Formats: sequence, C-alpha cells, structure tokens
Amino acid sequence: MLSMRAVVFDTTDPRSLATFWADVTRTQISHDWGEYVMVEWNPMLAFQYVAHPTPGKNRLHIDLQAPDIAAAETEVERIVGLGASRIGSVEMRGTSWIVLADPDGNEFCLYRTFDHSER
Repeated sequence: MLSMRAVVFDTTDPRSLATFWADVTRTQISHDWGEYVMVEWNPMLAFQYVAHPTPGKNRLHIDLQAPDIAAAETEVERIVGLGASRIGSVEMRGTSWIVLADPDGNEFCLYRTFDHSER
C-alpha cells in the first residue's frame, strides 16, 4: 500500500524556499542537507536544488484552507508579508480560492467558503 511521503519543490535556493514554507505552515525545517531541505508538515514538504528554475506555470499545486473568510484574509496578509505574491482569486460553485505564488513563483491556493449573502 502506498502513502504520500512528501510534496517536492524544485528550486535554485532550497534553504530560502523551505524557510518561507516553514513560516507559512507554522512548522519547522526538519532536515537540511544543503541541496535537499525538508519541512515537517503533513505531507512533508521537500525542496531540492536544481540549476535552473522550471519555466511556466506549475502543473501541481497545494491548496491550503482557513476556517472562514476572515481567517483566510488574515492568512493571506500574513503569507504575503512572508514574501508571497497575491495572483488573484477563483470562484466556483459557491466557494473561492485565493491564488498566491511563493518567492520562486510556485502557485498555491488558499481555499475559503462563501456565505451566499456575501456575494
């Protein structure tokens, strides 16, 4: 039986990107081998050195979740303060996602639910 071990990011600066994601997830770096750095989360986040950044939009991304709209907005501001960029948002079927990018440009989303009266 298989289980997920880690989500791995290719990056030209593993330590810096791992530090960003440790701050986002409010966890810590668990291992640092220079070219491969791991953040203790579930699933584990790993950052491996590559000589050149991957061009274009990432085809796999992480969705984070806040308990409500107010918490989502607070988290977005906190994460942007850590170095993320706010890209936009997506609304679909009564829910929305705030789209962000980490300092390397990897997009990720923060999920939140809509109260239909807020539309």
